[in-house]
Amino acid sequence: TYEQMFQHADVALYASKQKGRNRITVFSEEINRQFNTLALRKNFDEACANGHIVPYFQPIVDIASGETLFYEMLCRWNHPTRGLLPPSEFLRLFDDHLCAPKITLTLAAQIRMEEVRAAVGGLAPRVTINVTAHDLHHPLFFEKVEATFPINGLTWSDVVFEITENLVLDAPSRQLHDRILEIRSRGAKIALDDFGTGHSGFQHLKAWPVDIIKIDKSFTKNICFDVRDRAIVKTIVELSQYLGKFTIAEGVEELGQLDVLREIG
Repeated sequence: TYEQMFQHADVALYASKQKGRNRITVFSEEINRQFNTLALRKNFDEACANGHIVPYFQPIVDIASGETLFYEMLCRWNHPTRGLLPPSEFLRLFDDHLCAPKITLTLAAQIRMEEVRAAVGGLAPRVTINVTAHDLHHPLFFEKVEATFPINGLTWSDVVFEITENLVLDAPSRQLHDRILEIRSRGAKIALDDFGTGHSGFQHLKAWPVDIIKIDKSFTKNICFDVRDRAIVKTIVELSQYLGKFTIAEGVEELGQLDVLREIG
């Protein structure tokens, strides 16, 4: 039917945008499973009710000391038939104004920092939470996050909120800027994620109230043998240090990458 064709075209269009735009995407059932908002939303509500949306924690480690400073909270969908799904399998939910805040709040309610601290020997690392524009626009989002603190053992000073560079680029007004200032006034820190992948990235360091810069993994992936990537990372690190920002390099999976980053400083 026309309605089905239109929906399939819409799904394929969204998939093209997520893969970098300027490309042709042919509709398939696999793409439909990942990007059909209506089907995803129905299954997502059931997953939340059944406790299938769960946090996984990725350590962020100080290169100099080896100490874990942060745990980045990542979303996983523990699907009863398809197994553990990464966010790439349900990306469109993060662009849905109803689902995006629900994802973040569902995950935040499951943080148990006392268990984390016990597991790492009593240290008190911060937790970083990825937030979307829909989270920031939600009028009660931060009050709802704060309501989870007695359960999960957090205070505002324990939390880093991560915003992507593209979110900053797409910000239509000062509203998001002001919301970020509000978060910082409560004691939380702000990290600028995927840095270097947007346009006019260095302008964001001047204009936006961020404390942490996360260098995108596309620059660290080939840092061992690509002198251009190494130069870009070195430039970002030096500028970040000069501006008094904390710097995180994403996607470090090999000792060679670690050695290069140590050399850079």
